[in-house]
Amino acid sequence: MYKLDPARFAVAEPLLDRLTATHASIEAVASGVLDGDIWVDDPTRPRVALLCEGGDGYYLAGDVDHQPSYAALKRTIPHTAYLIPDRVEWGEVLADIWDNPYARLHRRKAFRHIGGMGNVARQLPDGFELALVDQTLLDRGVSIDIETITDHLESWTSPDPFLQHAIGYCVIHDGTVVSHCMADSVVGDRCELGVGTEEAYRGRGFGALVTRQTVARCLDRGIRRIGWHCHASNAASMRIAETNGLVEATTYVAFSSTFPAENVGDLPAEECLDWARHYAAASDDISWYAFHAAGSFALGGDLDRALVHLGRLVDGDWEGQPEWLESYWTFTALRGHPELPDIVARQSRKFGD
Repeated sequence: MYKLDPARFAVAEPLLDRLTATHASIEAVASGVLDGDIWVDDPTRPRVALLCEGGDGYYLAGDVDHQPSYAALKRTIPHTAYLIPDRVEWGEVLADIWDNPYARLHRRKAFRHIGGMGNVARQLPDGFELALVDQTLLDRGVSIDIETITDHLESWTSPDPFLQHAIGYCVIHDGTVVSHCMADSVVGDRCELGVGTEEAYRGRGFGALVTRQTVARCLDRGIRRIGWHCHASNAASMRIAETNGLVEATTYVAFSSTFPAENVGDLPAEECLDWARHYAAASDDISWYAFHAAGSFALGGDLDRALVHLGRLVDGDWEGQPEWLESYWTFTALRGHPELPDIVARQSRKFGD
């Protein structure tokens, strides 16, 4: 695959058109708003294009049957990629184009704003603050924890376009951002929204509130094409979208070896256990898959097997932070289990704690 200079990104645009219709991030990378890279199989007459929007997000488009591109794709797409193709048929050749035998298909939904918003206005409880994400907020980083916001900045080419184009609101409590909604991939009158609320603060309407404020400000700024993406399993995210005037536009597929859910209860127990068995087998080859095996077993209600895989994980060469074993959402059912502190302590000893 040939990595294009940003000045030549337009060469790949016809191949990416189908994906661009759903994903504003592709347009944002192509226009230089977001950091990213584009590869093609041929720099003059490409038949296959691969776009990385930064991090693990990859988009694949073009001629599925063009076998001369397979080996180069396999060298380019990393094992940890979150791969979104322009057509489901790419799944039939995954083994030829990607060095990840543990990736699986799952479905995602895209929403678009059609106008109107439900009434989610509410008085914030004492001690909570609604804040616009702007330079003033960034300047407060010395006094409050805004890591959630600064992490988001990393996908932009620099802070300047972020502050010029990005729109967002957050809720702050006890010196920490506990809920936020950000408009990213802002290009012209188009953007996509992302929302997140810390686990301890969910179910209190904060996500709907910051989304409502962000949508309203987008509309005030002339941004009319507002998009939203989530796992097909994420009922809470879909409710927030629908409350704020977004309707389902399409369902599309993604391939990944990450667990396709973001909240306890998103997937039924048997589906969680199916993923757990899949990860358990994968961990025999790549040890860190035991992390996902443990989390999936916990979500499926098999706490004994979850603890077995956590034990395997920490007794191996895994270098993850000990606190992840207590704080990561898939381990919710293990919190308070009498065996968990010992497992956490064994991981802590790797760091000299």
